[in-house]
Amino acid sequence: MAIWKAYIDCAGSANSTFIVTGIVLATANTWKKLEPRWKAVLHKYQLSHFHASDFNNFAGEYKKLTAESQLQCQKELIEELGKINLQYIIHVIRKSEFSLALKQANMSKKAEAYDYLLEIAISDLMNRFAKRGLDSSLCVFIEAGEKHNSIAFQDLLKLCKHGIFGKIKHLELVGKKGNFSLQVADMIAYEGFRVATNETGPIKRPERKSFTVIKAGNPLNYYLHHSVSAKYWLENIHNGVYGEDKATGANK
Repeated sequence: MAIWKAYIDCAGSANSTFIVTGIVLATANTWKKLEPRWKAVLHKYQLSHFHASDFNNFAGEYKKLTAESQLQCQKELIEELGKINLQYIIHVIRKSEFSLALKQANMSKKAEAYDYLLEIAISDLMNRFAKRGLDSSLCVFIEAGEKHNSIAFQDLLKLCKHGIFGKIKHLELVGKKGNFSLQVADMIAYEGFRVATNETGPIKRPERKSFTVIKAGNPLNYYLHHSVSAKYWLENIHNGVYGEDKATGANK
């Protein structure tokens, strides 16, 4: 039975308009092929790891990069992604619209925009595997930032252990610096965040060339949630996740 691995990272801060999740999905063998290639590019530019925000803003260890070397490094990393079969999924939500929508619904517990996106990501991955009918299991790894270790994740973890998520057999929080696959997810989340910002700002800017290159030659599903219906989320996603747990008979 084949093993697939999905990695999820988030882009957006407390002051940003959007919150974005970037998801990268591939077989364990595909990830194994990519790892030495990804690390070789970083080593060439004397970088220990890839961190999208710092990289694009020349912060931290990326201060030593020139504008030319930064662009070339990113180009080479993206070229390595194009050589293998990675699948990218991006979910974006406008925080203000989400907060407004939640006021119209009775929530038993406080929900953050990231909680919504995490539930959407897990539900989406579960449905994708169910539709494919693959004889395989899926392990999901989520970047272990402070906002990621939420109540929502803890609840999802409990449900996963009860087998509620079908082919998804494992959920885990992992650190980005030592995990190159999460660095790829970070790149995808960051590019999705920039696309959302460009498309909805006062001046509509053209798509970032890096994002165009990422899409070329790689299957990508791009979801941009400008407006969220809390009612739809609660009835179709949230209640499905936290409703009656058939494995235990308990209400979550």
